[in-house]
Amino acid sequence: MAFINQMHRIIWRPITDSDTFAEADDTFKIEVLYLTTVLVQYYSELLEDVKKDVIKCAWHFITLTEDILVKQTAYLLAARFFAAFQTPQKFILRAWTGLLRSPTSEGRASVRQEALATLAPSLPRADATESGHPQWAKTTRRLLAEEGIAQQITIYHLIVKQPDLFYPVRSLFIPHMANSITKLGMSTTATHDSRLLSVDLLQVIFNWEEQATQAAQSTASTTDPSRTDLVWLTPLGYRENMVSYLVRLCCIPPDPSARAALIPRALPLLQRLVGPKGWTDVTVGLRFFSRALEQNELSNEQALAQALASAKVLQVIAGEQNESWFRTNAPILQKLVRKGLATEDYGLNEALHPVFDQLIGLFPLPKEDDEQSSELSDFHAFVYTAINDGLRNSSALRGTLLMLKSVVKVIPERIDPFSQSLGKLLGKLARDHTQSTSISSPALENGVRLLKMIIEICEISVAFLGEQRRVLLSTLVHLVEKSKSIPLLRYILDLARTWAKPTPEPYPTMKEKASLLLKMASYESRSEHIFHPYLELIYEIYTEPALRRSDLTTRLEHSFFLGCRAKDPVLREKFMDLLDISVPRSLLSRLTYVFGVQSWEPLADHNWIHLALHLILGSSDMDALSTFDRRSNTAGSPPISRPKIHAIVQPVQRLLFLDPQVAHDTWVAVFPSVWSCLSRREQADLSLHLINLLSKDYHIRQAHLRPNVIQTLLAGIQACSPPMTLPPHLVKFLAKTFGAWYVALEILGASFDQVKDDDPTVRDYVHDSLADVYAELGEEDLFYGVWRRRCLHQETNIALAFEQNGMWEQASLAYESAQSKARAGSIPFSESEYCLWEDHWILSAEKLQQWDLLYDLARNEGNQELLLESAWRTVEWAAQREMLEEQINQLPETPTPRRRVFEAFVALLKMPAALEKNVEFTKILEDAMQLSLRKWIGLPPHLSAAHVPLLQHFQQFVELQEAVQIFGSLSQTNAQNLEKKSSELKMVLQAWRERLPNLHDDISIWSDLVAWRQNVFHSINNAYIPLISPPNQPPSSTGTNNTTYGYRGYHETAWIINRFAHVARRHDLLDVCFTSLTKIYTLPNIEISEAFLKLREQARCHYQKPNDLQAGLEVINNTNLMFFSASQKAEFHTLKGMFYARFGRNDDANHAFGQAVQLDMNQAKGWAEWGRYNDRMFKENGNDLTLAANAVSCYMQAAGQYKSGKSRPLLARILWLLSLDDNNLTVSRAFDTYKGDAAYWFWIPLIPQLLLSLSHREFKQARYVLMNLARLYPQALFYQIRTTRDEMVMFKKNQEKMQAARAATGNSAPDMSRENGEASQTTPAPSSDVSHPNQPSAPDTTNQPRQPAEHVDDILNVLKTSFPLLILSLETMVDQISHKFKLTADEDIYRNICLLLQDAVQNYVVRMNSPDDDGLLVQHTVDTILRMAANIPHPVRKDYEDDFLHSKPNLYEYVQRLQQWRDKYEAVLDARPRVQQLAMLSHYLTEFQYSKVDEIEVPGQYTEEKDSNQNFVRIQKFAPKVENCRSSGVCWRRFTLYGSDNSRIAFAVQLPGYRQYRREDRVSQLLRTFNRYSLHTSSIYDELYSDGLVSTLTRKKESRKRNLHFHLPAAVSFSPLVRLVQMDASYIPLGDIYDRHCSAIGISREEPILYSGEKVKKVLKEFRQSTSRQLTKTEYLTLKKDIYDEVTVKMIPEDLITRYMISTMANSDELWRMRKQFTLQIASTAFMTYVLCLSSRQPHRFHVSRSTGLIAMSELLPGVSNLVPLFATNDVVPFRFTPNMQHFVGPIYIEGLITSGILAIARSLTEPEFELEQSLCLYSRDEVNSWMAMRNQPWQTDSIFRQSVSANIDGVVKRAESMACKVEREQAVNNGNLGTVPVVQTVTNLISSATNPIQLAKMGEMYHPWF
Repeated sequence: MAFINQMHRIIWRPITDSDTFAEADDTFKIEVLYLTTVLVQYYSELLEDVKKDVIKCAWHFITLTEDILVKQTAYLLAARFFAAFQTPQKFILRAWTGLLRSPTSEGRASVRQEALATLAPSLPRADATESGHPQWAKTTRRLLAEEGIAQQITIYHLIVKQPDLFYPVRSLFIPHMANSITKLGMSTTATHDSRLLSVDLLQVIFNWEEQATQAAQSTASTTDPSRTDLVWLTPLGYRENMVSYLVRLCCIPPDPSARAALIPRALPLLQRLVGPKGWTDVTVGLRFFSRALEQNELSNEQALAQALASAKVLQVIAGEQNESWFRTNAPILQKLVRKGLATEDYGLNEALHPVFDQLIGLFPLPKEDDEQSSELSDFHAFVYTAINDGLRNSSALRGTLLMLKSVVKVIPERIDPFSQSLGKLLGKLARDHTQSTSISSPALENGVRLLKMIIEICEISVAFLGEQRRVLLSTLVHLVEKSKSIPLLRYILDLARTWAKPTPEPYPTMKEKASLLLKMASYESRSEHIFHPYLELIYEIYTEPALRRSDLTTRLEHSFFLGCRAKDPVLREKFMDLLDISVPRSLLSRLTYVFGVQSWEPLADHNWIHLALHLILGSSDMDALSTFDRRSNTAGSPPISRPKIHAIVQPVQRLLFLDPQVAHDTWVAVFPSVWSCLSRREQADLSLHLINLLSKDYHIRQAHLRPNVIQTLLAGIQACSPPMTLPPHLVKFLAKTFGAWYVALEILGASFDQVKDDDPTVRDYVHDSLADVYAELGEEDLFYGVWRRRCLHQETNIALAFEQNGMWEQASLAYESAQSKARAGSIPFSESEYCLWEDHWILSAEKLQQWDLLYDLARNEGNQELLLESAWRTVEWAAQREMLEEQINQLPETPTPRRRVFEAFVALLKMPAALEKNVEFTKILEDAMQLSLRKWIGLPPHLSAAHVPLLQHFQQFVELQEAVQIFGSLSQTNAQNLEKKSSELKMVLQAWRERLPNLHDDISIWSDLVAWRQNVFHSINNAYIPLISPPNQPPSSTGTNNTTYGYRGYHETAWIINRFAHVARRHDLLDVCFTSLTKIYTLPNIEISEAFLKLREQARCHYQKPNDLQAGLEVINNTNLMFFSASQKAEFHTLKGMFYARFGRNDDANHAFGQAVQLDMNQAKGWAEWGRYNDRMFKENGNDLTLAANAVSCYMQAAGQYKSGKSRPLLARILWLLSLDDNNLTVSRAFDTYKGDAAYWFWIPLIPQLLLSLSHREFKQARYVLMNLARLYPQALFYQIRTTRDEMVMFKKNQEKMQAARAATGNSAPDMSRENGEASQTTPAPSSDVSHPNQPSAPDTTNQPRQPAEHVDDILNVLKTSFPLLILSLETMVDQISHKFKLTADEDIYRNICLLLQDAVQNYVVRMNSPDDDGLLVQHTVDTILRMAANIPHPVRKDYEDDFLHSKPNLYEYVQRLQQWRDKYEAVLDARPRVQQLAMLSHYLTEFQYSKVDEIEVPGQYTEEKDSNQNFVRIQKFAPKVENCRSSGVCWRRFTLYGSDNSRIAFAVQLPGYRQYRREDRVSQLLRTFNRYSLHTSSIYDELYSDGLVSTLTRKKESRKRNLHFHLPAAVSFSPLVRLVQMDASYIPLGDIYDRHCSAIGISREEPILYSGEKVKKVLKEFRQSTSRQLTKTEYLTLKKDIYDEVTVKMIPEDLITRYMISTMANSDELWRMRKQFTLQIASTAFMTYVLCLSSRQPHRFHVSRSTGLIAMSELLPGVSNLVPLFATNDVVPFRFTPNMQHFVGPIYIEGLITSGILAIARSLTEPEFELEQSLCLYSRDEVNSWMAMRNQPWQTDSIFRQSVSANIDGVVKRAESMACKVEREQAVNNGNLGTVPVVQTVTNLISSATNPIQLAKMGEMYHPWF
């Protein structure tokens, strides 16, 4: 209120004084007035006391101010004031008049209009007491008459805005308004706004008239005549004037922009005025339209615009008229519509068509032949003529079709004279529409409209179309298939919906309807917006009762099934529910429906298995309660109701559609259960249905899908039990066509169990199918395995064995011999076997590169494919192009990538200069790529051998594209630009040199590549040679650069030939190597380097061939070395020395090696070979240590220069030779005097041996190397030296305890540490690797020699001083793991109980053969129980003593009680959480990433023997969770490290570790050496062209292509008690699989052993009682064999591993790959077991990775004789290959993979000679040392020691050579004797021995021979 007072005091009261605000500007005044207006409008109650001054203020500015804006604002304030306060009438009227009089051209119209609108409500209230018209109305009327047009417009605007205000006084204004509208809208000065105002005025008048009419009717009903002013109506004249004006206004064609706003408002008003609810008494003269519609020639745009405007008005006028009006005006109307309908203007057609439609409805069109006498006969004639002309000439189609539509709508029969023309027009428009390339354009939309009209016309008169109905249907089908217009397709769909409704009309027929509806299934590929309504129509048809079981529903089955895969879930479920209720619910009925009744062709391009699952799941009892419930209710809690079946099944049915993979998995899970519910008869019937279904051709449409329905069905069949029998050839076809490779292999492999032995034909079919599938997959070994199992003749087996192991020459001879015998009648043969001989003889010839022979053979036999392959390698294609093109055309029509390669090259030769215009070449190459990609898609998803040929094709395609550049360059080359063009080609050719197959790839791949490139090089030669020196000038005399560039093709040819020869030699194809090298002599010009490579390769080839040494030496001696560099000369001298050494010419060899190193002191190979030579000489003369010193010197030089993986075996030999040094330090001096690079990195694998050497005479050299390793690679040394220090400390303490015990007792107490707790893990371990103090020392040491522990401390001090923070972090981490991961009390008790149980069972097995045994515990066992009691915690000790001591059980009871204890603790341990938080164990490890002060590497990486540690993974952090793991008798924890490369590495903590872990580490180290240097790298003398390639290329292709290696998880010892083993959760011991089975069938794990023992005891006792004698050896073996068979049958079946793997693997793909990898790993474990005499291979020592199939063996301890330090074993089987392993592997894998795998490993390790021996030296030395240390014998390098080491090495080598079948191979290669048994017979014999049940029975029960 204070604000109001302030305003009043400062502004309102003084403002009326002219002097107060005299200087104020107008803006200030306006703002003051606006502020006052707001206050009056919203806060009028606050102004009650000051209102007088407020109105004075307003009136002051109204009367005294000249500024119009200020005055208008003052008027607004006054209007607001009048609305808020009672005011005298004169003031309101004065303000009203003032506002109306104010000039309109000045000021703001909005302010004025607002003021008038605000003031208007006050007027009636103010004039309420007066009679007659109020004063304001009179005043306004007077102003309207007196003022000008501008003032009138203002008042008219006011009337439009305030119609209710002027309604009571309308009689004053309507006459003036009616007379003025013509001036507003029709005058020459009329504007667009004035015309709009006139329309608004007419709208107001019409609204007033409606209101008045309603008031009049109301007054009439109330009979109150006194209020006549309220019912005043506009006279007819005025109304006619207004309607006439509006008609003329609508017919004026103004500019388009103005018309767009005017006409939409005027025409609806006109429609209301002349409509039935408007002014019906007003008549509109139709003659007005004659000029525009009838008299004008509609030939120009103005006339058309005038006509269109008139037509729209006519349409409005006639729109709601009755029939009588049309009949009355028909003569003139029919004339008005003629021209308009005959024009091309669509708007005109649309406007006049309703009039024409009414006319033709009232006056139907008679038949054309009928005589017409009516007044409209002329109109009918016009209609006939116009329609005929329009359809014939395709003119004025829109109007023509509109007229025809109106005609047939009245009388459909009238279509007859127009049907033919209409059909032609429809066809033409449809063709134009479908051929249009634009998606949206005016022409396309126009065509769609015309097509819709024609279809609508045909729909109306379809019954009378006659022959044209077929045209209509075919056109509709055409549009449905090819149209892109969604509106048109939707229209056709609506038409089909209309036709599909039940109707008595005979046309269209059911067949025609179904045909159209079926074609609409193509809507699926157009748009979901059109396909969804289509499916809704199909659903309506199938749910229509009248159409049930009709011909229509039968024909629409295809479309119905499309609905079952609709994307919309609601619609899809409708279809599926409908299908569900239409099929009987019994299981057999539904299976029969799915497999035998229903044709799935409608869904052939879709995986429809979800639909089959929907039906089969729907056969369950939906109202039953679910029986599977894992929930258990606690006492007192309310029961949880089980859901009904339908609550589970129905959601599953709905969800299966969403994911085909889930549907596939569900089918595989459900179908076997369904199958087991059927009877045998039902299964047989269903099998026939399923075979028929699988044979359907339409499945091919979904062959590209993964998974497709065939894969799903086969996977379900494969899981069935009893198995379903399928034809093998069908399975083979399905595997190849649908990518069901592995499931088909499983089915075929299992089918052998179903085939009767007396049905060889079926077995042959199965074998054929298996062989074909394996061949398609490129699984050569398994192909050989199949044929070796099925072949009838030994000759086949012999040949296949040669072929499988890469001995192609011998294989060729064997196949040739077999064919010769067959042709001579010496042996009978089968057709398939003879075909195998022929095909594989050709294959052998291909591998041996005998292409000339094959070319002649193919030409004689008409084998076009072989002919082209031979010509590819023997013929110059550029010269023989026409002949080769003809041969290509004779190939079978089937397109293959290989054929396309030939065709593309021929196309390139036709047009070599066309760089971008060779369309044929491009087309062929693209087709080849597509064929290869389709082939790739059809292969298994995981990379396999079958993908390699396709990769070769892709490389060929790349080089074909690059060849285009080469040929284009050749076409532009001349003598002037030869050097430039040749240099350009060099880039491409250099890329070709670098892009080569792998060394282990098949020789055919290399041969094909060489042949292709030689063809290109021929073309280069043909282009370049004529451009260089004249033909008569010898090339050597030309010194210009052009000569060098001109021979580019020959240089490349020489390079590729050398490379191919090298590969052939590495593949042991020596004749191929010689033949290839001979071709180099035919080249006119080669580079010096290529000549050197050729001679070197030739010499190596002779060196590799046993009988060709002299020829090789002659090659070297006859070579002129003057052209070669010093390094090349040195290499020749090295080769010469190698040959001399082979001949035994030692002096010559020594001289040659000396010359080699003199020529090139930096040639590592020369030094290495010289060292190897001296090493072999030292072996022959062991007393000459000078030879050993020379070898050490050479090895040191070579190792320092190699600086690669080749250095490691040399360093091992150095360490071995150092250990043989004499007291004069002859060998050590050679080491000490070497001043070159010591290659410290490559000493890292020898760290264990170096640490052991600290205790021997070479301690000085070992200490030197270790010191340098400590400075350079601390983490490589830390863990091992830390463990060694702890061992020495523990050993020292143990010795002190033993000495103290001896001093106390006076004699030596027996060492019981082996059976006592942790001591059993510590004491023997260091004793095996730490030498005794009385070791002989060096003679130059005068003082007391330093102990090994002191050397270790020195090295540790170097580590700590050089890397203090790193060593601190490592020590802390090791301590945390060692202390925090210890076993809990329960775990320790469990471990000890299991140890006792194992010992007890072992005693039981030993004593079971003694029938007189009393069964009591021996004293040794009782003592062990007593000692173990000390380790049992007090809460458990009493129970322990009661069970095992106080009750004094016998041995059998003792075993049983131990089993109970074990089972109890297993239950306790298994009940704990599987995963534990790491923070609960160690906060330090949890926060490791924050607390580490240096980069710590993941342990175990140094065992991988890489060439540097630059890319080693660092520890980023420890995973937050730790796994608690338990296996049989063992508990441990597994933690995971996150690496710096985001990898995850899992480690199992062995605590306490194995007792003899040092020996196991040595075996692992040896096997890693085998992996690195024997299986995966080349030998020293057999290096490649570049030293850098050695570590990545393989030496033996037979081992490399099979990916054979020894799987050795990294193991790192933190201390003698703590060991980390890199094993993730996927590893499972085979023993755990056995334990799970025993638990599942309810027996203890020892039950088979106890059963066997009791059985043996019983039989022995009964036999002795009956015969009074003991069993003989044969009888005893028979007994053991019978018990073995009984255990196998009753307890441990042979398929345990198989069943476990099947249940573990996700699918057949994983199962097959698991089986293959498992088999290859069996080969590697068999080799290492047999060769290294690894004993005690129980199941729990085989750890299988379920993710990779790799097998890691634990406790790799070689068996050693007790008498002498020699490897030996008591096992009667060479390796573990028990029935369960055999069953999982299978006979084909045994024949195909295991035999070849073992042979390949053995060959790789034994070739070349002496390499395996050199790798074994340190290992054998350490094992002999360990044997002597465990027996407290002094270690010294005397002759006995060296003999023991040598004997062990010889034993290992001989066993390896026997597994390599060395004798058989040498007989076949050297003597040409193919033999009477396969070359792998020795390996086969070993496998037979390992699998012999009698041999297994001999192994004893602890071996678990039945598992």
